[in-house]
Amino acid sequence: MNTEYRKPLPGTDLDYFDTRQAVEDIQAGAYDKLPYTSKILAEQLVRRWCGLPRHPRPDRPGGSGRPA
Repeated sequence: MNTEYRKPLPGTDLDYFDTRQAVEDIQAGAYDKLPYTSKILAEQLVRRWCGLPRHPRPDRPGGSGRPA
């Protein structure tokens, strides 16, 4: 399972997907050129590509691994 772009959100038990980094790894400078809607769609693709739930983290106490 790919967790390359899944990162902890500081100060919380939540994670986020670093969509900017995923897009920049494909082509430098591309994320800043994307329209808003494309950024949202890219986030959804990164989340699905990683095959992981949005939050909470299932490996932390109280985390069910199901989307909130």
